[in-house]
Amino acid sequence: MLGEFFLCRSDGLDRELIGSGPTGRRPCVAAKGLTPVNIAALGELLGAGTYDEIFAQSGAEHYEAESGESGVWDVPAGVCRALVASESLEQVAGQWVATEELQLDGWRAGDGVNVLSRLAELLGAQEDGQQLWYWWSL
Repeated sequence: MLGEFFLCRSDGLDRELIGSGPTGRRPCVAAKGLTPVNIAALGELLGAGTYDEIFAQSGAEHYEAESGESGVWDVPAGVCRALVASESLEQVAGQWVATEELQLDGWRAGDGVNVLSRLAELLGAQEDGQQLWYWWSL
């Protein structure tokens, strides 16, 4: 499964973005195969709340393409704030990629550091009203 994080206002989501993703349309960070389960685990490691709290918030706002083969879901703002504020991304990345789900997907520590560093950089450019979204495609 393909996946990319990107910033956008809710009213900026359109059929093309939901169906084809942000590449070429918006700055994005590739991170294949993630789900709200992975984001809840990351948020807990970052101290943004409990796994259950973050899981309940992950994807609270979501949209699917008409084909059902792609869509977007929102990433909780608390996870975003904790990621930007983290002073130990390498340590968090190591713990995150050690989770069963990411191990099964073949993630390595370097993958986690790369994604989290680039994601923190993307979030540093966040404008008022934008939220972080994750686009997925089968």
